[in-house]
Amino acid sequence: MFSKKKQSLDITPENPVFYVCYLGKVKTDRPNGKGCTAEPTKKIWAARESIPDRKLRKVSLTVTPEGMHMKEVEPLQKGTEPVDEFFKIQNVSYCMADLELPKVFSWITGTPGGSKEDLFCHAVLCSKKQKAQAMVMVLTHQFSAAFRTWKQDANRQERKSSLKHSRKESKEKVVMRVPKPADGQNNNQGGSTPSSPSTAPSLESVQSGMAELRADDSSGSEKNGQVPVSSVQTGLDMKEAAMNPEVQAFMQGDKSEKDVEQNDD
Repeated sequence: MFSKKKQSLDITPENPVFYVCYLGKVKTDRPNGKGCTAEPTKKIWAARESIPDRKLRKVSLTVTPEGMHMKEVEPLQKGTEPVDEFFKIQNVSYCMADLELPKVFSWITGTPGGSKEDLFCHAVLCSKKQKAQAMVMVLTHQFSAAFRTWKQDANRQERKSSLKHSRKESKEKVVMRVPKPADGQNNNQGGSTPSSPSTAPSLESVQSGMAELRADDSSGSEKNGQVPVSSVQTGLDMKEAAMNPEVQAFMQGDKSEKDVEQNDD
């Protein structure tokens, strides 16, 4: 879950683009939790060590509130399938700037309601460890934006449903309470008129709906096949990273920099 502590991040309005090297993916059996990317990332890195730097797949990774788009940025030899994949934001369950390999950014994807066979860990190699940390922070920011939108839509639908139910309930009460006039009796005796049905949703129904929404959010339960996007987790100390001046410089700098050199720290 997202931390309740407020973090100060400088994010540009545009969707940030990171230029990195795609290392590949492996199957995993853990969607999230501390250390869930450690072993899969080691496997990916072990396979990478046999590949020269010049042959690594250079890709752009665009992070949006809808998800991440990874696309090949350099021409390939004939017969080679280019990297072009979109990861929906509700399908990403974890992301991490690796501790042992600090220039590696990894994330886990799956299908909401799917089996463990659908879980994959992906990894990319960044030019600097600060870029990997910045990617975690940007992705978390976009998850927060997507979650706010999702919650607003859920609240809107809940209010519409509550209002519709309240109107129907009020009409039924009015019909039951107005007595049938006797023969020859004026329907408007005494000049009074039956009160019109209330159009406002009852406080009880609204509170009940909001309680259900909060329960769905806090438990990470699925609703219509979609997992609330607040269920994403990160292994990064967000407060510590946000205070790192080098990470701040990366966040405020040019996120479209095509810096793919693999220099050691």
